Amino acid sequence: MKRVLYIGAGAPWAGGAGYLVRQATLLRALARVAKLHLGLFDFPPDAPPPPFDCAITPLMLQPRPAYGKLRAGLADLFNPLPRLVRAIDAPATRAPLAALQPAEFSAVVAYRIDFAFAAGVLGQPRLVLDVDDPEHLRWRRRMEAEGVRIDWRTERDLGKLQRFEQEAVAGAAKAFVCAEEDRRAFVGENLIVVPNGVVVPPLRKRPVTQPVVLFLGNFAAGPGSPNGDALVWFIGEVWPLVLRETPAAECRIVGRMSDDIRSRVAGAAGVRVMGFVESLEGAFAAARVSVAPLRFGTGTRIKIIDAWAHGCPVVSTAAGAAGLAARSGENILIADDAAGFAAHCVALLKDPVKAALLGASGWRTAAAAYDAAKIEQRLVGFFGAFLEGAARDRATPRPEGRG
Repeated sequence: MKRVLYIGAGAPWAGGAGYLVRQATLLRALARVAKLHLGLFDFPPDAPPPPFDCAITPLMLQPRPAYGKLRAGLADLFNPLPRLVRAIDAPATRAPLAALQPAEFSAVVAYRIDFAFAAGVLGQPRLVLDVDDPEHLRWRRRMEAEGVRIDWRTERDLGKLQRFEQEAVAGAAKAFVCAEEDRRAFVGENLIVVPNGVVVPPLRKRPVTQPVVLFLGNFAAGPGSPNGDALVWFIGEVWPLVLRETPAAECRIVGRMSDDIRSRVAGAAGVRVMGFVESLEGAFAAARVSVAPLRFGTGTRIKIIDAWAHGCPVVSTAAGAAGLAARSGENILIADDAAGFAAHCVALLKDPVKAALLGASGWRTAAAAYDAAKIEQRLVGFFGAFLEGAARDRATPRPEGRG
């Protein structure tokens, strides 16, 4: 069996946040066609064992000592690397992988460009790079959504980040993106759209639930992250309007949460912070509506796909639904302003029949386009063919050069 080195983060098979769900699909497919060695950043020592045979090398992002103001300014002017990766002490971070000799594997599969850089596998001849989110787009959209003025130094760094990501993709044998609109951020024939997927259970009749609004997400990265920003905006601007029309409504927030986010939302009226839950089935079953009020971000929102898969109706912003097969009024309701978003939530809270019809339409979308089993099978075919081609390339003698 072919040997594949996988670079990623966390313990994907344990589930949880969207970045883990996506990696889990990749790993399940790879485990069916190759013998795996995993290099994982932020690997929890108490993680359950993976459901497939593999070796694991824990990795840690080692920071470079912080620059002073003068050196930071000179780096902004002359260092070709963007701030996102030049803060990494690359030699120290890559040391645990050095003995593995990545070039000796049949292929290297890396999740995210910054992890691939930190692990030292960019430029490997048989690299499959899962871009996930184009960071240069995410950071620009975040600043625009927050009304932050982009000064010349930041604009210069965003340009460096864009070039860095484009060169990383161009240097890979193949690259994955989540959505068609993310493909347009890059140039080349090596890009493949691999959508995020979830397990889609059979559609069941949903009980007539209480007026519960569910906000699912990973809020551990604080208020500057897409989920953190969305939660602060929703609780501060949208939720009071919902309560005014439906005083008995409750907003349940599910997911890991930083202390600063918790302090901002825990005291709000009608808000219940649930934290991390092992199973989402109960959370979706108890909700009349699920919300995705994101104001920036890239990739596609697994929280929306998860809600669709459970037949739970969704209200989202346009940014939250970007890249998905979302059609407002058919399988989702979309609004970008607080009043419009609140009105959609209220309409679903007051009309269980409308909510059920919207949820069933969302389920059909998930079953058709985002079923993890179908995506995994497609990836099995891709990786099988890719590894066979890589083996033929390695076995073909290269012509000798002429003096």
